[in-house]
Amino acid sequence: MPVHDIAGNFASGKFVGGGNNTNPLKYAWARRFDRNTADKVLGSTFAGTELVRNLAFKTRFSFNLGQSVFKGFTPTTRKTPSPRTSTELNQDETRGTEWTWSNTFNYTWVTPTHNLSLLLGQEAISNNFRRLTGSIAGSSMKILRAAISTMRSAPPRPRTSPARAALTG
Repeated sequence: MPVHDIAGNFASGKFVGGGNNTNPLKYAWARRFDRNTADKVLGSTFAGTELVRNLAFKTRFSFNLGQSVFKGFTPTTRKTPSPRTSTELNQDETRGTEWTWSNTFNYTWVTPTHNLSLLLGQEAISNNFRRLTGSIAGSSMKILRAAISTMRSAPPRPRTSPARAALTG
């Protein structure tokens, strides 16, 4: 597939034998402002001690924190064999928190002829996940009008802070 047509525009797959492809350079160029960021933090700590002879205590705490944000744009593709006739803006935000806390007591008794081992433990787990997704699709002008309407319907910002207004009377 050629990158540009003879007029200097991005070429498309809309020609005999072109298949249902789109120009990969045009695809990358149209999405050059898409952003996808992800952060993740993992950790674990543990401790153990022998409380009295033959009785050991162990504790463990681990956590997994993560967040990701995606902002994307999908343009119209009228020159492809399967044209997309609407523009789309989308955003996705995900946050997750998970932690695990474990405690165990291990009692061991050993004689020349027998071994006895008792294990007692508990574990607590918490998992919290949140995802927020939004998108708008339509013609470029409809999306622009919706964005302007949203900005106009926001409450006006005060010119002075409430504390300053209280002081000045």
